[in-house]
Amino acid sequence: MIITDYLKCPICGARIFNDGKSYRCIPEAGGKSHCFDVSSSGYVDLSYRAGGSGDSKQAVNDRTSFLNKNYYLPLADEIKRLCAKHLPDDFLLLDAGCGEGYYSDYIAASFSSAFVFGADLSKHAVHRASVRRNMRGGSNSFYSVASVFELPVCSFSADAVLSMFAPVANDEFLRVLKDNGFLIIGAAGDRHLFDLKEAIYDEVHLNDTRADMPSSMTLIEKTNVTYRMVIDNNEDIQKLFGMTPYKFRTSSKSIELLNALNYLDTEVNVDFYVYQK
Repeated sequence: MIITDYLKCPICGARIFNDGKSYRCIPEAGGKSHCFDVSSSGYVDLSYRAGGSGDSKQAVNDRTSFLNKNYYLPLADEIKRLCAKHLPDDFLLLDAGCGEGYYSDYIAASFSSAFVFGADLSKHAVHRASVRRNMRGGSNSFYSVASVFELPVCSFSADAVLSMFAPVANDEFLRVLKDNGFLIIGAAGDRHLFDLKEAIYDEVHLNDTRADMPSSMTLIEKTNVTYRMVIDNNEDIQKLFGMTPYKFRTSSKSIELLNALNYLDTEVNVDFYVYQK
């Protein structure tokens, strides 16, 4: 599979080609061509709006370090199972909000005849994803800086879109999916990391149900992955906490409790939804 067969220019919408050194569009009407350089690690910035959006370099480094210890491997295994169940052997999967590429690379490594395109607004995350791919020696994945709401992909291209702990862009996903294509969503269940919250907060509530689930696709499967995760050092606990939305609304008292926490046995509880276009 050649990824340029599916790419479109984020500025003018024309098809994108690889000229050996960069990616460039060729407008059909003879308009201005737009050029996109390849980074040292191999990713391309195809975001519509330039700027330093998305996760910081430190946040990406922390999340990479945590995920590399495979605390969330059962979640990656469930994505693999769903892909094997619903998709053709040579599928094109768009990982919308791919982060540092943990799930993208796992799927690409698991299905040699498939192709995975990961997009994220953080250039630091996409760089990490590309480095991960390069270290594995993989050739069936491609990473780009881009918003999940403005994917640089032609309409009706993807067999599936993966949205793992990321915003669900209903209209954009409908555009890029083939007819009868699939959307796989991984979302925090009501008791996800409940024990972590109990350890540092005075008052604890169950997680709310996602409010951005697709309204114009058909839910064909819902599964849940639940297991206990034990972390025996504060460094990894801090990194896990940094991956959650709680970090943006935590008091100094709770931060002190977090800083003193050296052992955590918490529930991982993630709901998976498979929608069909």
